[in-house]
Amino acid sequence: HHCRTAEDLVGICNKVFDKAVTEHGYAALYAKLCIELSARCPSFKVEKVLPNGEKIVRKAAFKTILLTKCEKEFEGKSKQTLSLMKKIEDATDPDIKDILTVKLKKRRQGNIRFIGELYKAKLMANRMERILHLCIQRLLRDIKNPSEEDIVCLEVLLVTVGKQLDVPKAQKFMNTYFKRITSMAVNPKLPMRLKFKCQDVIDMRKRNWAKKGERVIVRKPATVVRGVHGRPNGILSRPDPRPVALPRQVGNRYGSFGSAVAAAPKPTPQVVVKSAPVSAVKRSTIVKTSPEVPGTKKAVKKDVSFDLTPVNTQVKIEKDILSLI
Repeated sequence: HHCRTAEDLVGICNKVFDKAVTEHGYAALYAKLCIELSARCPSFKVEKVLPNGEKIVRKAAFKTILLTKCEKEFEGKSKQTLSLMKKIEDATDPDIKDILTVKLKKRRQGNIRFIGELYKAKLMANRMERILHLCIQRLLRDIKNPSEEDIVCLEVLLVTVGKQLDVPKAQKFMNTYFKRITSMAVNPKLPMRLKFKCQDVIDMRKRNWAKKGERVIVRKPATVVRGVHGRPNGILSRPDPRPVALPRQVGNRYGSFGSAVAAAPKPTPQVVVKSAPVSAVKRSTIVKTSPEVPGTKKAVKKDVSFDLTPVNTQVKIEKDILSLI
């Protein structure tokens, strides 16, 4: 709704590009944002006057403006890059000069990564692929005395989109690139840090562009089992289509198709002991009985005699016996 003129379109593109270049961690997110903006923002017709006075009408769209900015940034011809380079030349304080130099390097690396993320997001894929190959060729133009910045940018670019560029139709170009990278990895003039960067890219391609510590999944072709007459009998890699046998359910009072809860066991009958009234002096008899339990033998009565005479009565009897003596 806020993009009504070509100037608004250029302003939106500049803001998104500056954010994507300076914030490296969100390059993929800004690439997706650019896809949405290119679909939503309208295009405008812009008149451009050439030095000879001729007027040319061009179509200004979001994605064309964005790719033009990426190309200028890579070539070092953008306004921000030129202003930073001028500040570095004019700076007298070495600390400020170092800060500006680091800022310029990060901006260039961020631009390289953003170009790769735009290609992965398939924004004008054909044109972006050509731009990426031109970037790699320019970064590999001097392999005897390469600059540190070129090697770092090359590593960032290949780590980002190496897998997408390493396709059969571009195999010839990729092999040529890696021959030059291999020669740089053994260049005695380069410091060890830059040699390791070159070697990391070479090893990454050998691992099918998987990063260190990342699990590589290799999909093997399906193995066909031949039958008796040479016809395919089945494929081992596919799951067995036969249904799995379910466990048999436990039957209960609702039948075999009811709940799988087993019926509770019947309680064991308890033995009841009945005792006759006990006399104070006489010996009593206790009859131990058990009820009839189905499936068992008939209950049997047993007579068990105990001396249940109270203690005080027994003492009295002993005194009577002593008095008789």
